[in-house]
Amino acid sequence: MSEGAMTHAAMQASLHDIVLPADAAGGAVAGVLATVALAGLLALVAGGLLRLFSLRRAKVPPAPNIYARVAALATLSEAERRTGLLHLLKNERPERFARLRDALYRKDTPLDTDKLTAELLGHD
Repeated sequence: MSEGAMTHAAMQASLHDIVLPADAAGGAVAGVLATVALAGLLALVAGGLLRLFSLRRAKVPPAPNIYARVAALATLSEAERRTGLLHLLKNERPERFARLRDALYRKDTPLDTDKLTAELLGHD
C-alpha cells in the first residue's frame, strides 16, 4: 500500500489490472471460466429479478357475501346447519353471538335455525 492518497487516474489503472496471473493454475482458461461463471451468476440474478417483477398477480375472487353463505347452509341437516350458523354468527356478528351464548347449552330450549339466521342477517 502506498503512503499517500491515490489519484483518480491511478485508481482507474489499478482496477483495470485486476486479472488472474498468467502463471496461475489453469492460466488463461481459468480467467475465461471465472468470467463466464460471474456472467452466468449475474444473468441468473437479473432473470430472477425480472421474473419477480413481471409476474402477474392472480386475482383473488371476493369472499361470498353473508347471504350466499347462509343459503349454502340450507342444504345441510338441521344440526349441521345450526353449527354452521353458529360459526358464521361468531365470526361475522360477535356481539349477537355473545347475547346467545347463554342459550347455547340449554337442553330445554334449543336454538332455532330460523332465529339464528335472523340474528346473523341482522333481522330482529
